[in-house]
Amino acid sequence: MLKKSAALLMAVFLLLTLASCSYEQQEITEEYVQTENGYALKRFEGPSTMATFTVKDAVDGTPVTELLEFSIANAEYLEEIYIGKNISRIDSWALANCPKLKAIHVDEENPYFCSVDGVLFTKDMKTLLAYPNNSHGVTYDWTGAYATFGQYAVPDCVEVINDRAFYKCTGLGKIVFPDNLQEIGIRAFTRCENLENFELPNTLVRIGEDAFSFCAKLTKMYIPASVETIEDYAFFGANAIEKFQMERADESGMSLSSTWLPVKQKESSLINETTPVEWGVGRDQHE
Repeated sequence: MLKKSAALLMAVFLLLTLASCSYEQQEITEEYVQTENGYALKRFEGPSTMATFTVKDAVDGTPVTELLEFSIANAEYLEEIYIGKNISRIDSWALANCPKLKAIHVDEENPYFCSVDGVLFTKDMKTLLAYPNNSHGVTYDWTGAYATFGQYAVPDCVEVINDRAFYKCTGLGKIVFPDNLQEIGIRAFTRCENLENFELPNTLVRIGEDAFSFCAKLTKMYIPASVETIEDYAFFGANAIEKFQMERADESGMSLSSTWLPVKQKESSLINETTPVEWGVGRDQHE
């Protein structure tokens, strides 16, 4: 009986070992396609044990110059990404939804992009392109749930937060926007589910489509008079917001999508309830 048990345990051990070895030896897939300017990374996939990925500088001696749509997106295991000196174009979906990402690094010789504290910017620092979710103070408890959320102050020189720059950054808890900010792009903060209330600067002109959709912790929103455009579904699903306070006296001079406000479903009926808007509120009157 003991011999049978020992043999069984040994067999289980060997199976687990083989499975582990096979798991660790999963191949890394890097698909590059030729473009007018060289090569572009089309798709990267790696094993869950892989924490760091470096984009190739060249393929067959030809520079890699682009990161295409979804090329590194949804890499749930990556913690660091290194971008070389030849990259001149990065699609706004290229780095989206990498939940464990701590930093994006850029070669200092790259004339188009740079990295500051792990955050990706254009070289002139006027556009913030991609923010790593697992950074700036994020910690976890023993269950793997968030223990603390990240806090980030956007640099003063930033004028544009690019499309999808903070897309699904559930680790972000607090953000401070700079006084020079003019645009918040499409899906810039979509599903930042733990993002708390913030102040929009008096320089902001545009809030893009789905910019703050499904930001579940937002409870109040003050829109300064500088804002001229609020696009489709800008606050869709942000149903904890009870009221929008608008510094402008009315809609004159604004381009407001008919769907920019959150629409809540009443529990007791099938009637949709729209979040109310209060016009002509000064910043000193803001709740």
